[in-house]
Amino acid sequence: QDVVAEVGAKVDEVLELGFGGCRMVVAIAEDSPYNRAEDLPDNMKIATSFPNIARNYFNKLNKKVQITEVCGSTEITPKLGLADIIVDITSSGSTLKSNNLKIIGEIMNSKATIITKPGFKQEQPEKLEAFLRAVKSAIDAEEKKYLMANIPRAALPEVKKVIPGLKAPTVVGLLDNEDEVAIHVVVNKKNIYDNIGKLKQLGATGILIMTVDQMIP
Repeated sequence: QDVVAEVGAKVDEVLELGFGGCRMVVAIAEDSPYNRAEDLPDNMKIATSFPNIARNYFNKLNKKVQITEVCGSTEITPKLGLADIIVDITSSGSTLKSNNLKIIGEIMNSKATIITKPGFKQEQPEKLEAFLRAVKSAIDAEEKKYLMANIPRAALPEVKKVIPGLKAPTVVGLLDNEDEVAIHVVVNKKNIYDNIGKLKQLGATGILIMTVDQMIP
């Protein structure tokens, strides 16, 4: 979204991908007396990889600034005497802190986003929907694992309570073994080891964990 804003492209945003989140901020040396971008004097030197966004932001504040476009390592320019302040993207703010900078203004939030040319959704709705479905299935699968295990048949009611899966575990009979069944279930990756521990308590054996490439509801 920050790249689109910088170039001023006319696009339609069709899907936020849920990662790559960051903020575009104005930062200055920690020992500076200024704590708000609105209070900065005119003719401050700004280093940024986003000159258009920076210019528009300070124009709205009625501030005259000198903008220098840089490519990477923007946060070190104040130390080198190349800039008084910077306009840059940050996620945690740790890089700014490590360079003794503080945030005095926030310009925008940005996330990884799928975009199309204006009107494409109306022109090619089926193609776009198929593409977005494929992308969503891959993103959803990132947080899932496929779990298989052998379990005593008598423990099935408890298994469903422990790992309900998307709807319910798939249960498959075992050849020449009526006392046990195999269960197949999609579980949340963050809960996988907790799930395994509970299954072991129910007598599970032969537990197998597999990655999920795509998951389409």
